[in-house]
This record gives sequence, C-alpha cells and structure tokens, in this order.
Amino acid sequence: MLTLTLLSIVLFFISVAWLRAVVVQRRFSAQRQAGLLIIRQLFQLLESIPQHRGMSNALLQGNSAFKEKCQMHQKKIDQQLQKISSDYPEFSSSPAYLEVKTGWHKITENLSSLTAPESFTLHTEVISKLLDLISDTGSQCKLDNSDDKQLHGLLAIGINILPFVTEVLGQARGIGTGAATQARLSTQHRSKLNYLHHKATLVCSETITILKNKRIDKNMLDFTQCQKSIALFLSTLEREFMTAKKIVIKPDHYFAIASDAIGLSFKQLHSLMKQLSSALEKEYDSQYKQLYLSLFSIFLSSLLVVEMFILQLGSG
Repeated sequence: MLTLTLLSIVLFFISVAWLRAVVVQRRFSAQRQAGLLIIRQLFQLLESIPQHRGMSNALLQGNSAFKEKCQMHQKKIDQQLQKISSDYPEFSSSPAYLEVKTGWHKITENLSSLTAPESFTLHTEVISKLLDLISDTGSQCKLDNSDDKQLHGLLAIGINILPFVTEVLGQARGIGTGAATQARLSTQHRSKLNYLHHKATLVCSETITILKNKRIDKNMLDFTQCQKSIALFLSTLEREFMTAKKIVIKPDHYFAIASDAIGLSFKQLHSLMKQLSSALEKEYDSQYKQLYLSLFSIFLSSLLVVEMFILQLGSG
C-alpha cells in the first residue's frame, strides 16, 4: 500500500512538471508570434528608409525630379514610426528604437542643408540601428529557439540574412543613383560598390546553402526568382559603373532596376514572414493537446493520491 501511495505521489509530481514544461513552451511560442508581428512592422521601415536614402542622394546631387517622391516618402516613414510607437509603447524605453527615431528626425529636420554624402551616411546609420533592432527583437522573443530545423533555418534567413541583403542592395542603389545623376563615380564610391557587389553575391550564396542544408521545402521559400532579379541588378551595377569607362545610364532607369530587385526581395521577405507566422500559429495550436493531456494527468494522479490516502486511513 505504501509503495502505491509513493508511486501515485511521484506520478502527480511528474504530471505537474509536464504541465509546467508545456506552459513554458506555450509562453515561448506566444512570445515568438508577438516578436514576429513586431518585426513585420519594422520591415516596413526597412523598406521605406533606404528608398528615401536613394531619392535624397539623387536630389541633393541636383536631380530635382526626386523632390516630390522624397517628400511623399518622408511622410510615409513618419506615419510608420507613429504607428509603431502607438502599437508598441514599450519601445519608448528601447535605446535602439529611440536611436532610429532620433536619427530619422535629424535627417528630416536638416535634409535641405545636408550634402549628399552626409545624408547618405545619416540614413545608413539609421538603417544599421534598425537592422540591430530587428535582430535583437528576434533574439529577445526567442525566434532562434525553434526545435523545427526547417523553421529555424527560415527564421534565420528572414531575420538575419534577407534584411541584410536588402540593405546591401539599397546602398548600391543609393550610390549608383547619385553617380548616374553626376555621370561620374569617385574612387571611394567605386570601391564601395565593389564591396557591396561582393557582399550581396556572398550572402545570396549563403542563403542557397542554408536552404539546401536545412532541406527547406520550396513551398515555404522559393529563392529562385529573387536570386535572378538580384543577379540582374548586380550585373547592371557591374556593367554600368564598376567596369564602364563612362557612366551613361539614366538615374531614373538605374533606380527602377535596383528597386525591382529590392522590391522582389521584400516581396519574398513579406511572403516568408507570412509563412513563418502561420507555422508559429500551428506550433502554438499543436501544444493544446499536450496541455490538456498534462492537466488530465494531474487530475488522475491527484485522484489516485487521494484514494491511496483514504485507503491507508481506512486500513489504519
């Protein structure tokens, strides 16, 4: 009788430990879902600010055709920042987010008095802070803790790789648009474009390697079209700037080619985020079964404990 009583107590504590583990797992799943929602909003900024950088770079180098576009984009980014501040008031105490906001306001308040290189540098600093914020949000929300290998690989691509690719391409778009406006490319900018071209090629190759090694289903992420678009942009960059004796490409035309590649990268990124959000929802929902089973196990084991004590009292 004593042995059965001890066994029932052990089963009860095992059930409690199981329930606790399931609750923690569900809390992490909910945290990952919430983190992904934040990151999806931050991606809107990541798409808009580099566009403003490229337009500003051309505008400050004398291309007045970008003035209206630049002003419209400024209003759009202001609205995006206001929405994020409203939806996530906890960001008011986030140093990284405050640096993004402060850096952006510094640009908008002084844009007309900035030189093109100064504007480009300030934009790039803000984008760098934004990339850090996206990566930090992913880590804080445990988005790198998924046990599913495919999901883990996709999260790595979506949070730490594709956003970086878009920024590398965005810098190349901004520098190239300015150079096309001036019809000349400085030695410093030529060197920078060489670096960006090499980096984009390398990161695209890394993405393909992850997709292959993690055996990620093409229904989740088909990088083929995005890779082709990026390759077209990089070949244009090399042909029209890095190896050209004279820059003849029109800034609007170059900006459009670059924006097509970057736009497709973001389309890929947004599609991936949607897929990941759905996968995390399924992960969360699948834990209901374990939750109910653990609760049922606690109920049964507690009944068994009570029954064993009643029997012991009766036999005593």
